Amino acid sequence: MQSGNRRGILISFEGIDGAGKSTLARRVSFALSSLGFPVLLTQEPAGTFIGRELDTLLKNNHGSIGPCAEYLTFAAARAEHFEKLVIPALTEGKIILSDRMGDSSIAYQGYGRGLDIAFIEMVNNFVMRGTIPNLTVYLSLDVETAQQRITSRSQQASGFDRERKDMILKIKQGFDAIMDKKETSLILDGRQELDELSSITVQKIIDCYHANPTSDPTRSPTTY
Repeated sequence: MQSGNRRGILISFEGIDGAGKSTLARRVSFALSSLGFPVLLTQEPAGTFIGRELDTLLKNNHGSIGPCAEYLTFAAARAEHFEKLVIPALTEGKIILSDRMGDSSIAYQGYGRGLDIAFIEMVNNFVMRGTIPNLTVYLSLDVETAQQRITSRSQQASGFDRERKDMILKIKQGFDAIMDKKETSLILDGRQELDELSSITVQKIIDCYHANPTSDPTRSPTTY
């Protein structure tokens, strides 16, 4: 399916670690590509070379970096992500599926770390060039189940995976609050079967894609 002169759309996948958003994003990307849609699957912060370098730094800091510096590191990766990947792909008419985006910083560094949320929103808007996701797919999952999934992983846990349960609860509450206020969110139960989650998400994205044939990806910013 060719995009023609159609503007692309931006889809973000959000949730606490262990919710299953990365797996769902990959499944949705494969399904949309199989249907002929122009898709770009990416992630934050590791969507670019610079982002991957910064991601490695953050994963290995072991708590030695302060909340503000931590957020600004993510913001730097986000700025590179938008400049090098997201904005060009939107111009090319692609469906961009991003595993994490600005809402993650509000939840993790804002609600979780206690950083000023208005500051995060301001910097997010700047580095994202006022771009707002057309749809945010939020996988809601209780903290206990998410941590059980993380524990069962074979790979070494990241810095955020090692956070205390009370910290993760704050982040989960933050995501819930963000999504309750967001009109363009698809809230899914992370305990549902992956096939069902994928089917629901794919159809929602297709509807969104056809409903926004001439939408401008650099719309004026909104407040989260």
